Order: sequence, then structure tokens, then C-alpha cells
Amino acid sequence: MKLHHAAALTLVILSDRYMFLVFEASLFVLCLYAMWRSWRSSRPRKGPVTVLVEVKRSAQGRALLYGFYGALSVVLLNIPLRVEVAAARDYRVLWVLFNLSSAAYLCLFNSWFRNKIIGWVGKFENLIEQVTGS
Repeated sequence: MKLHHAAALTLVILSDRYMFLVFEASLFVLCLYAMWRSWRSSRPRKGPVTVLVEVKRSAQGRALLYGFYGALSVVLLNIPLRVEVAAARDYRVLWVLFNLSSAAYLCLFNSWFRNKIIGWVGKFENLIEQVTGS
């Protein structure tokens, strides 16, 4: 009997009604965390030497970020448009604007997240080379 209740509870928790709100809240928290990380890294550090470095992305790096933004935007655009939950259905335009602006901020303007994307791609490329090289 307990297994039946646990399965029912799992189905309720994984339903669109809850997962949509959990996903949107997670996206909001990720944006806040990225803002904090970017702000923290831009502050001058205490110590004898402070060095400010300006980094310019190559055309390949910018194309990678634009591609990641495009793919992420498609996913984030479809979530509020496909979910039939009252919170999403009644405010679709606001959810779409929030999701797309979050993707734009994270992929194009936030230095911490941009560096994460570049790092993930570098790890993925090394993984492919290790698999094909052996």
C-alpha cells in the first residue's frame, strides 16, 4: 500500500503543475546566482596587487555563445507555450519574455555563465577526442 502512495505522490510532484513552477523558480535562482558571481568577480580584491583584465572573445567563441543562446531560447520558449497549467496559460507572454530575457542575459551578458559555457564545450571536445583517440 505504501508503494502505491509513493508512486501517486511521485506522479503528482512530476506533473506539469509543479514542475513548471519549480523550473521557472530554478531559472530565476540561476539568474540571481549568475549576477552574484559576476558581481563578485568584478569587485577589486583585497591584497597588494589588483589586476584588471579585459578579454575579447574570438569570432568562434562568439558564434558558440550565439549558438548556445539560440538552442537554449528554443527550449525556454517552448516550455510556457506547451504546458497547460493555469499559471503558464494565463500569463504566457510574461513567461516567454522572462525565459528569453533570462537566456539572453545568461548567454550574452553574464561573464560567469559565458565562461561556464566555454568550459563545458572545452570539456566536451576533450571527451570526444579521448573517445575517438583510443
